[in-house]
Amino acid sequence: MEKKLTLETLARMVEGELSGDPSLEISGFGPLDSAGPGDISFLVDVKYYDQAVESGAAAILVGKKIAVEVDNFVRVDDAYLASAIIQNHFLALPFDAGGIHDSAVIGQNCRFGKEITIGAQVVIGDRVTLGEQVEICAGVVIGPDVTIGDGSTIKSNVTIEHGCELGERVVIHPGCVIGGDGYGYATDKQGFHVK
Repeated sequence: MEKKLTLETLARMVEGELSGDPSLEISGFGPLDSAGPGDISFLVDVKYYDQAVESGAAAILVGKKIAVEVDNFVRVDDAYLASAIIQNHFLALPFDAGGIHDSAVIGQNCRFGKEITIGAQVVIGDRVTLGEQVEICAGVVIGPDVTIGDGSTIKSNVTIEHGCELGERVVIHPGCVIGGDGYGYATDKQGFHVK
C-alpha cells in the first residue's frame, strides 16, 4: 500500500516552511545518495550540500541554518526530528490482527482488545489486560495482573513480571525482562543484599 502525501501536508506534519511545489506528491523517504523521484530526504550538515543538490530526491528537509538551492524543500528547526516523523509515516506497517495462536496459554479473567496478535508459545497469567492493536510475539511470558496499553509490541522471548503496567505504543525488544529483581537492594552490616 503506497502512502502518498503532498509536500504541503508533509510540511505541516513537521511544522516546516515549504519552498517549492506544495502539490508535489511524496511517496517515500530515502538518504540523499539514493533517494528517488518520489522520495523526500534530509540535509543536516553543510558538508553534504553537494549530495543534496545532486540528489534524485523530489524534496529535501533542511535545517534552519543551512542555505540550499534545490527546487523543493521544507525548512525545519530540527531536520533529524522531522526526518524521524516522516520516516515513521512511510515505514510504519499497518497492524494485522493475527488472533491467538493455538499453542498460547492464557490465564483466567484476562481482558483483551478486539484487535490483538498473540504468538506461538506465549504464556499469559491471570487478570492480564491487553489494549487494542497489541502484538505479543512468540515465547513471551506475561505474569498475572499485567496491563499493556494500546498499540504496544512485545517482541519474542520477553518476560513481564507480576503487576507491571506498560503504557500505550510501547515496544519491548527481544529478551528483555520487565519487573525483575535488580533495583531496590540494600546491603546489611554483614554484606548481604536485602530486597
